[in-house]
Amino acid sequence: MEKKKNNNIVWMILFPILAIATVWMVASSSKDFSWSDFMYYVSTMKPGWLEAAVLAMLMCILAEGMSYRFICKRLGHKTGLNQCITWSAADIFFSALTPSATGGQPATAVLMMRSGIPGATCSVVLLLNLVMYTLAILAVGPLVLAICPGVFELFGPLSKVLVAIGFVMQLVLSLFFIILILRDQLIWRIADGALSLLEKLRILRKKGEYRQKLANKMPEYRACVELGRKDPKLIFGAFAFNLLQRVSLLLVPVFVYMGTGGTIQGAPAAFGVQSCVVLGSNVVPLPGAMGVVEYLFLDGYSNITPNTVSMALLSRGISFYGCFLLCGLIMLVSRIIIGLRNKEK
Repeated sequence: MEKKKNNNIVWMILFPILAIATVWMVASSSKDFSWSDFMYYVSTMKPGWLEAAVLAMLMCILAEGMSYRFICKRLGHKTGLNQCITWSAADIFFSALTPSATGGQPATAVLMMRSGIPGATCSVVLLLNLVMYTLAILAVGPLVLAICPGVFELFGPLSKVLVAIGFVMQLVLSLFFIILILRDQLIWRIADGALSLLEKLRILRKKGEYRQKLANKMPEYRACVELGRKDPKLIFGAFAFNLLQRVSLLLVPVFVYMGTGGTIQGAPAAFGVQSCVVLGSNVVPLPGAMGVVEYLFLDGYSNITPNTVSMALLSRGISFYGCFLLCGLIMLVSRIIIGLRNKEK
């Protein structure tokens, strides 16, 4: 636990360094770029499009919260929307801070259990939401190919490799998670094997005690999974909310593109490029995929708009940095409110 805490502190320190380095990399990628030009770029946006981009970012946070609330309700646990939005903010915030978004779900699980959601139910909620999120990313692929079949050719050789690997990775993860949900015994085997490995490495002691705790949780897990199997609306609803979240985030740069001289005819290509950027950025395990997203963004959008650098800075500023700061603020306000309520009690 102490080691994990230290790792989180390290990444919290590295995060602003990586962010500054990434912004500098993007800004210096063009000799003609200047910050005064960027401010002019933002100030000359067509009315409504900047607001639409911000609203799309907000919908990303809201949609995940709605997904958590929907899944919990179908599993027999009523929760408030504000509470679920806080869970969503925690997931997004800590996912941005940690490599491969590893910190998001554990942070969300802690908040869910503090709210009275049983541990086994938390596991099912988070696993199901993750599966639907991954499937939503994959579902956008055929849509992109249908509306913009030549989008892949807008990227250079290295970007194409990253996008292809990212697609395969997401496909494999989707299949793996689906198997975990459909075959609950596999959860036991994986967890038991992990405990055995940790014991052999002398990282974990008293394996039997942890094994018994795991065995005690399995009936709850099976009950939740069985409920999910008997309730198709649970699967379709969770997928719909995650698809809404994914599409909302993909639309941020599209709205920026439209507000800065883009055309209706070019909008599908902008949407397709951003979809490929998301797939390719999953390959490299960096917090928020910083650096990789920007590289793919500049490569793909350079064939769509002449203001690629300014578009990258504004789009990323809204969809990632702005979203990150807002999620941190949501958690802070939530913590203050909970503290005041506890003090009153």
